[in-house]
Amino acid sequence: MEGKYNEIELTWIREKLVEHGEFLSDLFRKEIEAKRLYQDDKTRVLQQSIGHSVTSSGNSPMLEMNFVDHGRLVEIQYHTSKNTKTRRNITVNRIIIGEREKPKKRKKDTRWYAKTAYGTLNRLIGIIGYELSDEERKRIKANLESGNI
Repeated sequence: MEGKYNEIELTWIREKLVEHGEFLSDLFRKEIEAKRLYQDDKTRVLQQSIGHSVTSSGNSPMLEMNFVDHGRLVEIQYHTSKNTKTRRNITVNRIIIGEREKPKKRKKDTRWYAKTAYGTLNRLIGIIGYELSDEERKRIKANLESGNI
């Protein structure tokens, strides 16, 4: 045994992390497409940059999602608000002068990462926690002994 898990279990967890990375990459691409978070057909940089890899930190396998930095900035900017003091002054001036208030523009929904990534964690936890069967153990053990993994 290596710490908490043996080699068979670690290999199985790595396999499931690779599968989850592919699943999550597809979901990210669909979200970006659905929300139209690209400038035009030629510059789909964010969609094309999405990738994943499974690495290890000590004895623990980790899934790393990779994409260009501005992808997260697009989502974070959705949550920033404008200066409320300026809005208040404009509203007071409109009341005094008697101007009609212009309809507010709706912000484009640019939230694509957090809900998707964190929403799939329970699925991954369920797979890793409950789906390692005896047949899977035998298959992985045979692969490890033959040197296929």
